[in-house]
Amino acid sequence: MRKLRSYRRKKKSLSIIKPLVFFGFLLAILWVWKSNEADKLSRRLTQLEREKKTLIDHNKLLHVELEKHRSIAWIDSCVRQNYKMTYDVKKRIVLFDKPTLKPGVNQSLMAGLGNFFVRIYRSLIGKN
Repeated sequence: MRKLRSYRRKKKSLSIIKPLVFFGFLLAILWVWKSNEADKLSRRLTQLEREKKTLIDHNKLLHVELEKHRSIAWIDSCVRQNYKMTYDVKKRIVLFDKPTLKPGVNQSLMAGLGNFFVRIYRSLIGKN
């Protein structure tokens, strides 16, 4: 009878140990997988950060080039070099016309009557 009891105790202890070993093995596999995934994501993040930095630097260079192309001095030098176009500022004459201003229409009644009589008088004299 004694032999039978010891066999049952061993069987019970083995039945508890097997799931624990299996669970531990499963946790080890998950830990290794998680570590590999974290390493891959870390490398990808580093690569993307380097890419972002190079794109920012390239964008800064493009902004500098854009500002250069917008400058009048650069445009002037390109026109002179490529198209052989020059101008002499000293010999240039600039004329400004005075803009003709239309007389504003006065909205008051008395001013309107005054303008009406002035027009009639001018038409009678012939100074229109």
